[in-house]
Amino acid sequence: MTGARLAGKKFALSKEQVARAMELSDEGHYWWQIAIMLGVAQSTLMRYVRGAELYGYSFWTDRPSED
Repeated sequence: MTGARLAGKKFALSKEQVARAMELSDEGHYWWQIAIMLGVAQSTLMRYVRGAELYGYSFWTDRPSED
C-alpha cells in the first residue's frame, strides 16, 4: 500500500515534485511561489520538503525511517 497514509489519503506531492521544488528554491524562487506552481499550500510544501530532507525516499512509504 505504498503511496497512501493510514487514512487512505494519497500524497499531495510526489517525490519528483518535491525534488523539483528544491531545485526551484536553489535557483532563487521563494517557497510561496513554488507552492502556487504546484497547487498546494505553502505549509504542505514545507512539510514535504522537511520530510524528504529528514527521511529521504522512505517519506513516501507507510513507515518513514531515518537512514
